[in-house]
Amino acid sequence: MRILLAALIALSAISNAEARCLTAIKKAISRLVSRTPEIEVTNNPYADSARGENQIIDELSKQTGSTYKIIYMLDDKLRELYGTATLQKTPYGTNAIRIQAPNGVTHEIDLANTRSIIVKITDPQELKRDPKELTQAAVTTLDPNGIPRRKLADILAQRDTSPFQNPEIYEYFANNTQELSTTLNRWYADQKKHHPKEVAAVFDNFEIARTVLPSRLLSLFIDPGIAARSPEFLKFAQEEYRKNPSISSLEMRNLFSNNLGKAHVYRALLLSPNEAIKIKENGMNSTANAVKVRSDIYFHLFSPSPHTAAIPQDSPHAAIYKRNGRVNVSGGSILMSHSLYPEVAASVAYHSNPQAHEDAKKLYLFELEIPQLDLIYETGLLSKDSENENITFQVGDIRYAASDPGIEIFSWTQMPPSQILGYKEITDTPPNYMFRPN
Repeated sequence: MRILLAALIALSAISNAEARCLTAIKKAISRLVSRTPEIEVTNNPYADSARGENQIIDELSKQTGSTYKIIYMLDDKLRELYGTATLQKTPYGTNAIRIQAPNGVTHEIDLANTRSIIVKITDPQELKRDPKELTQAAVTTLDPNGIPRRKLADILAQRDTSPFQNPEIYEYFANNTQELSTTLNRWYADQKKHHPKEVAAVFDNFEIARTVLPSRLLSLFIDPGIAARSPEFLKFAQEEYRKNPSISSLEMRNLFSNNLGKAHVYRALLLSPNEAIKIKENGMNSTANAVKVRSDIYFHLFSPSPHTAAIPQDSPHAAIYKRNGRVNVSGGSILMSHSLYPEVAASVAYHSNPQAHEDAKKLYLFELEIPQLDLIYETGLLSKDSENENITFQVGDIRYAASDPGIEIFSWTQMPPSQILGYKEITDTPPNYMFRPN
């Protein structure tokens, strides 16, 4: 946020310089506003424009037959279209702008992968544009792999396991290795300045794997658990592939998972007695428990292009930020939160939940056994921010370094009942938790 504020201050300063005003504002808006649609930028000609997917949808839903200027980013260049704009759904379920230009050319801009701003044209002079000055070739940013990726997302959303335990995801990326590379770059490249060694390891080992493993095994890098252990995985996979050249992606993943072993973790929930019984019998779900919601999340998570809405769960880091409340995004989370420490799980579940004092709800502590590969630790490639280095996390008289990855661990979406070892009701109020400076 400090960076954004500094950028806005700089934007306000340059906006008074007539010679550079328009160019500087366009660039600043394209880089900042579509990522942060809540920010209002003043003193520029686009202050009243619709920016970000939700604002554009709202604007076009209220207007019919109006003429707009559409400013969008493509190949890191600022571009512009002009014409009658309407809202439409793509064949794979995202929102798009359809622009009918005065020269008869039709353009399609997918709001899910293209940062855009629309400005309604009301100036009579600007409405009289010469058609020869407009873009002559049709522009489309529709996703060429949108339909097969939506099919994959629908399949994963209906399964009762982690998405990375399903062979379809590896089949998809084995057939789209360039998309795999682009997706990994989108997920992890921004972490290079904070964790250069870990990020370098992922991409270095991925490039080596391209030369020594078939695409079906290369596709396993889409699993964050494997990406975070890329040196160990590459060595393991080369040896197993040498012994069994026909090994499938899921067989390789299962062997690597078995080699890593399992972890005992704890999750505490406020439930009625009947709800606790049902979880033991049927398994656990994350709060993104509707199939349609999960499908939308998976579609954007596995997209090579960043989604343009306000910080969705479109990367492992973004999913973690959503789950632990570091961003305020509506909708459920695709992650479940656990702890290596039962007292931490109980304290957080009780004292952070407004239902804690309802008579119908009891505090239950579940003991779980989950494969290490299916857990996300905020360490290494997925490290916590450095802001926790000088803070202590305390539960009662027990203190932990706030950077301890065992305090909060995550797993994906759904958990089968076979991973639930048991549960018990906690009748005494657990001690509260707090953060303290060292």
